[in-house]
Amino acid sequence: MDITGMLAIIIVIGGPMAIAITAIISDHRSKQKRYEAMLKAVELGKNPEEVKRMFAEEKEKDGKDPNSRLRGGIIVIAVALGLALMALVFNQTLVFGGHFGNFYLGASAFLLVLGLAFILIWWISKPKSK
Repeated sequence: MDITGMLAIIIVIGGPMAIAITAIISDHRSKQKRYEAMLKAVELGKNPEEVKRMFAEEKEKDGKDPNSRLRGGIIVIAVALGLALMALVFNQTLVFGGHFGNFYLGASAFLLVLGLAFILIWWISKPKSK
């Protein structure tokens, strides 16, 4: 096997693994800091109920924006449309023999469906007004 093939395999398999491991470590560190802050508050003589309320308020502030899924869906659909436009340009100019545009059309179709799924999830989970 040549060096390019080995490098491609390492990047394809190792890249997502590195991202996942980094996310897990980051989440663990943030939970550890939160635990240490709670412990410090209790050591300083705070009432446990007061500490619980204090950290519950902090958690509410970290809550996600209810329209974040709608915004994410719109952004993903815009990227899908950009990829579709790029595919049309590649097919017209016959870059890479005109076959590379088909890859972009497939990727844009996937992203379009993903964006529509985000918007559907937002629409289903939005609060119903009375």
